[in-house]
Amino acid sequence: MDESAPITWLIGEINKIVSSGADAAASAIATTVTPLASICFGIYILLICLNYMRGAETEPVIDFGLRCAGFAVIIGLGLNAANYTSMVIPVVTGVGSDLASAISGGTATAGTLDQLALHYFKILDEGYDLASNRPFPSNVGPLIIYVLKAVFILIGLIPFLVAATLCLIIADVGSVMLAIVGPLYFAFLIFPATRQYFSSWLNTAFSYALIPIFVAVIATISVGLSKQMFSANDISFKAVFMASMGNLTLLFLLRQVGALASSLSAGGINVSMPGSANTLRNAAQAARLGAKGIQQGGRTAINAGKAAGRWAENRFNSIRKAG
Repeated sequence: MDESAPITWLIGEINKIVSSGADAAASAIATTVTPLASICFGIYILLICLNYMRGAETEPVIDFGLRCAGFAVIIGLGLNAANYTSMVIPVVTGVGSDLASAISGGTATAGTLDQLALHYFKILDEGYDLASNRPFPSNVGPLIIYVLKAVFILIGLIPFLVAATLCLIIADVGSVMLAIVGPLYFAFLIFPATRQYFSSWLNTAFSYALIPIFVAVIATISVGLSKQMFSANDISFKAVFMASMGNLTLLFLLRQVGALASSLSAGGINVSMPGSANTLRNAAQAARLGAKGIQQGGRTAINAGKAAGRWAENRFNSIRKAG
């Protein structure tokens, strides 16, 4: 583990594991899809030529030639395993990180989170050293203040770091998974009836590319805010509290990253944070509705039992009167 960049190391290891078999999986999918796509494409071209022979095709021959050139590009990029793994996969999996690095001033987004985490840990180490240098009776008060500062720092920092790291991992892993199934959607791009599926694939890829950009902006704001509040050597309790509140505010802003990326990419994805307030509220509502359903079911069973008892009593009385 790289202690100088723990978050970058974690994300890099996950990407290394996920990306290790991406090229082989994409090549296997391209090899599997290509024969079926070739047969369907041949039938499609024969039908177009038949329409030209019948005079039912209104498209000029020159336009059809341009369409064939487009087909050649699609087949050469999306259905050729070597070209797809060397040209398309790096673009799909790397465009988000490259744009995020450009926005953050040449440093990767995970590096920005590393700066934030190391900055807070340095503050904790220095505060503990200052509090523990005094003898026992006189260091109780500084230690209590240090513990309170540490609690506020951890409350404001850890959830933000976990949420930002989770967003980056989802974006990286999702883009790799998206790149693996890409040849199938390039085959859909050939035919007019299935081109909307390629549009959905492209929108999802754009969503995953936008997530690191938004996380980079929010992380840069958090780093600047923390450095501005903790610029002095003697860090006050008020500064620690305000910095924690700032990180918690940015945490709620970070929860909107998935929805914002989805809206800008025509509904590509919608990343939500597990354990959020909405999730807990929905779970509580579901539990309450389930309890009401059980209670209503019990009442229905009791009423059904009473109705059966009345029917049996009436039946017995009618038989007795008839006898």
